[in-house]
Amino acid sequence: MTTERFKELDCLRGVASLSIVFFHFFAGTKAFDIYFKYGGTTVDLFFIISGFVIFLSVRNNNSWIDFVKKRVLRLYPTYWICLTITTLSIILNHYFLSTDNQGLFFRFLTNFTMFQYYFKVDDMDGPYWTLAIELMFYLLIAFLLLLNGLNKIEIIGVLILSLSVFLYFCLLPYYPLIYHSINRAFPLINHWPMFFAGILFYKQKKDKETILRYVLIVVCFFVGLLVFRKASRTADFISIFQYGIVLTIYFLLFFLLVKDLLKFINFNFFIFLGNISYTLYLIHQYIGRDLLLKNITNYTKLYWGVGCLLSVLFSVFLSIVITYYLEPPLRKILKKSLFDGRYMKNDQKNR
Repeated sequence: MTTERFKELDCLRGVASLSIVFFHFFAGTKAFDIYFKYGGTTVDLFFIISGFVIFLSVRNNNSWIDFVKKRVLRLYPTYWICLTITTLSIILNHYFLSTDNQGLFFRFLTNFTMFQYYFKVDDMDGPYWTLAIELMFYLLIAFLLLLNGLNKIEIIGVLILSLSVFLYFCLLPYYPLIYHSINRAFPLINHWPMFFAGILFYKQKKDKETILRYVLIVVCFFVGLLVFRKASRTADFISIFQYGIVLTIYFLLFFLLVKDLLKFINFNFFIFLGNISYTLYLIHQYIGRDLLLKNITNYTKLYWGVGCLLSVLFSVFLSIVITYYLEPPLRKILKKSLFDGRYMKNDQKNR
């Protein structure tokens, strides 16, 4: 079995990861309001990519067990390494600041599961908040594989979209506590329009294009706008009109991908960033921004821009070390335990 690879997706990942880095690094500066406040919306781009890629990966695989194992193999080794490095950095920083580390070990263990959201334990680092949403999406796909219901994903997708609209219009105005309880329990609901749009774009790319799917993609766009204030963490920085423009760009990029017109973004630099994007996303905020950048600007006479550049470069360097040198051995050990030593030829493709 072979898995097709779209370099355009690697490039989009690379651009998205760098945009989020700049979004976090430039927060609180004048440049943020002018140039970088839109970077936080690239989380939605990641969700669209996830919807597309997951269906690409399960196209010829009906085993929900193998699907879960591959997702574990994809997510956890890098996450565990980044979590451990971040935790050690927090401990050292607290030591030099004479800050109490009480409760940090329990927080680390809970974060180790990646289900800290449901244990109501704080994320060890800011970007981890999206992991609960990704995990819920993967569990939904695994459940559909278990029931042989993946061929009904468009019907299910519409039902979830309808639920999101119903909650927003019917429950939120009259029963806000129930609304927030449901969204707390199932955070995927508000982000479902992005995942579902990615799935629909995949269907348009790999199956016969239909008008109905394009209509559903437009519906995803407008439902995404509808829940913007409740779903997006960038709602404090940009207006719904600005978000609509950015979301239009994301959807147009995937339309170009469907039409095979997106190859103009295939630059090696973006592909390289795409390869380290997951690690860079996980590692950049506390170590790159909160630790390195703040210490550089507080304790040296370097110009802030130079400190920012050094911090970004260090974050990229650390991501390279983790991705290419630290993660593969751990991944190999985990692969052997999950797949009994069976070699998966395509586990690196479009993961």
